[in-house]
Amino acid sequence: MLTREQLLAAAADLPTADVDIPAWGGIVRFRGMGLNEKIEFDAAMSTAANAGDTQAMLKLQVALMALTMLGPDGEPMFGGDDAAVQVAKFKPEGFRAALEVVHELNGFRRANEATEGEQSPLADSGETT
Repeated sequence: MLTREQLLAAAADLPTADVDIPAWGGIVRFRGMGLNEKIEFDAAMSTAANAGDTQAMLKLQVALMALTMLGPDGEPMFGGDDAAVQVAKFKPEGFRAALEVVHELNGFRRANEATEGEQSPLADSGETT
């Protein structure tokens, strides 16, 4: 049986993945989210989806990228209120590939998989992977 310390150590060990994004200049590391982050993101995404607010859904995807991007030291690369604003300045090429990895790390369906009758907000981005 696991001890409290073992559970806490496992909780701190979030998965990571490196993505080569030539349009951004190289390899970017992303991490999975903790439970509270995932709950907050799910709630915000559900609210936007239920309202049919595609713009809000896209902004949430950019915020998700900012939240999960790590620097070379393993620490979050962006933080604070302007994190998503900074990531939104990136070239759109490579965004889908990075987002698919972030979705996989966090157990979300892939960016190009919409539920029946629903179109992914990234479907018309013109981006290829």
